[in-house]
Amino acid sequence: MEPFSWDLPADEVRVRELSQACQQIDRCRNIDDSLLWAAVEGRANAWWDPSGKSYLAVCPAGRLEILVHPELRGQGVGTILLRHGLDRIQQFDASTAKLWAYGDKARTVAWATKHGFDTERVLYRLDRTWSAVAPPDWPSGWSVRPFEADDTPAWHQLHCSLQTVPERAWSREALARQLQDPLTPASAFALLWEGESLRGYLWLKQTEIFLFAVDPEVRGHGVGAKLLSWALHRLAGPAFVYCDDQRPAALALYRKFGFEESARDRCLKRSLVKS
Repeated sequence: MEPFSWDLPADEVRVRELSQACQQIDRCRNIDDSLLWAAVEGRANAWWDPSGKSYLAVCPAGRLEILVHPELRGQGVGTILLRHGLDRIQQFDASTAKLWAYGDKARTVAWATKHGFDTERVLYRLDRTWSAVAPPDWPSGWSVRPFEADDTPAWHQLHCSLQTVPERAWSREALARQLQDPLTPASAFALLWEGESLRGYLWLKQTEIFLFAVDPEVRGHGVGAKLLSWALHRLAGPAFVYCDDQRPAALALYRKFGFEESARDRCLKRSLVKS
């Protein structure tokens, strides 16, 4: 491997090329866009092999992401990157390190366990076969409309307020990049308003419910169910969504609408001993 350096931000094109090479073998997703964008923007640290065969990202809160090209697996590259990542996290003074076993692959889980990681949570992929859903009736003063550029400040404020880990929050630049993706146009990004107050949002990515959130102030009153009904009525076909085991209310809502588990990812955590 080349000498290790954190000097440059991540090269998004190169990282996504490596991601695609890994997906061809693993048959599952393998990167978190929010962490990649944080690395691209310099809000998280990143390193990649100039050959494009390995990548490491680390955020100050202790999140790690490691990609190793299939051609290099079994040679200790992942362990070397993990060591560098853990050293960097300790420099950030974080108390824990976290990484994902995408696809809940037994080999990845075993490797992480060998290095002191234990399961923190499980993220489910939930799929729904098509069945008709009636559009919701919104109370007076409530409306759903497509995202517009002028909505950025309101959306960003609500979005950031919902994140427990700051690095997981999208920047406005990340939002702009996502809007340029033909799979997630502004026309598929719906905002829910109560008068002038933004109460929720839902973004469709073809058949995926890509982003879905409701203002905590209005939760527990059926608002989430109405917004999900709106999305499923618009899709008029199969749909899928990701939801973790620490959100029982959301899981119950999806299952109420006929979503069932089809795959899972596992988040693993390791406590760090401060020197």
